[in-house]
Amino acid sequence: MEGSIDLRLVITISTLLVSVVAASAIARYQIRELMQTVTGLRKEISSMDLRVDRAEMSAASLKQRTDLLARMAAPEVLELRHRETASMLKDIEHLKKSLERH
Repeated sequence: MEGSIDLRLVITISTLLVSVVAASAIARYQIRELMQTVTGLRKEISSMDLRVDRAEMSAASLKQRTDLLARMAAPEVLELRHRETASMLKDIEHLKKSLERH
């Protein structure tokens, strides 16, 4: 019977079809798991980005404060302030003496 379908061929094709369907189901499950993992990783990266941004802002703020303190404590600024203070102390002493005379 050349025109008829052999039982072995039907079983082989059926087994192959079941294998393809099972592999497809496994692939869909694995793809779903991978998508969930990717979503979780994206959330984690977003969280890390936020923490890095906060750290960078804190570092920039600290640098700005440090630069301000460095400018305030610069030798030329301190020298000028000391001279101004000395001048004011002389003026105060002069005014005290002036008041004592009168």
